[in-house]
Amino acid sequence: MSALTDELKADHAWVLEKLEEVKRKGIVSEDAVETLMSIKNALIGHLQKEDAKLYPVLNKAAESDNRLKNNLKIFAKDMEQITADAIAFFDRYSTTTSDSAFAEDIGALFSRLKRRISTEEKMLYSEYDKVS
Repeated sequence: MSALTDELKADHAWVLEKLEEVKRKGIVSEDAVETLMSIKNALIGHLQKEDAKLYPVLNKAAESDNRLKNNLKIFAKDMEQITADAIAFFDRYSTTTSDSAFAEDIGALFSRLKRRISTEEKMLYSEYDKVS
């Protein structure tokens, strides 16, 4: 594994750990809101890191690999929707609340991110490690 994919995987692990923590505790305290905002900022930084360092290498490799090119298109489209949903979630819960929908919403976000992360690490990061 490359240093970049190790770093990106560490980002993933931290985000999932913190989401699990907030999921367990709920969002009834200011501390939970601060943790959510830290997660949001970490995700933004992670996406910027991927855009700057990971995707340029993969896009270059995709110029001569149609399978990779198609996979990157699918991943990009999926990421657009996940990003929109995640931003809406973080905006909705940017203050403390006893909203009964929180548990369902964070569970859905957690599951979706976990699936995306698993697929990303297996497919994209392994592809990056091959071509970098």
